[in-house]
Amino acid sequence: MGFCRRVRTFSMHHEWVGNLFSLLAVVLLFATIWVSLQYYREIGSWISARPLVNAMLLGLGLIVEGLLFLGLLALGSARPGDEDERCFATFPGRRNGPSPLDPFRHWLRHIENVGKKHR
Repeated sequence: MGFCRRVRTFSMHHEWVGNLFSLLAVVLLFATIWVSLQYYREIGSWISARPLVNAMLLGLGLIVEGLLFLGLLALGSARPGDEDERCFATFPGRRNGPSPLDPFRHWLRHIENVGKKHR
C-alpha cells in the first residue's frame, strides 16, 4: 500500500482531524483579535519603548501567526479525493508556462476545480 493510499485511508476514516484543524484556525483568529483588543495599551506602550525593534518584532510575530493560520486552514481543508485521482500531481503551471500569465491561469483553473469538488 503506497503512501498516498494510506493518507487517503486515514483522512477518510478520521475526518474529525481536518475539522479540528479548521476549528484551531478559527480559534487562533479570534484569540488574536481578542488579545489585540484586550491589551492594545500595553502593546502600544511596549512599542513606544523601542519603536524600531519592537515594531519589527510585532510585525514578525504577526507574519508567523498569519502563516500558522493559513497552514491550519490548509490542513483543515484537505479532504480525500476520488480513487482515480492522481496523488501528488505536479502543478501544471510549472510544467508548461511560456507566457507569464499561464501559471496564473492554471492556478485559477485548479482553484475552480477544488471548489467544485468540495460543494
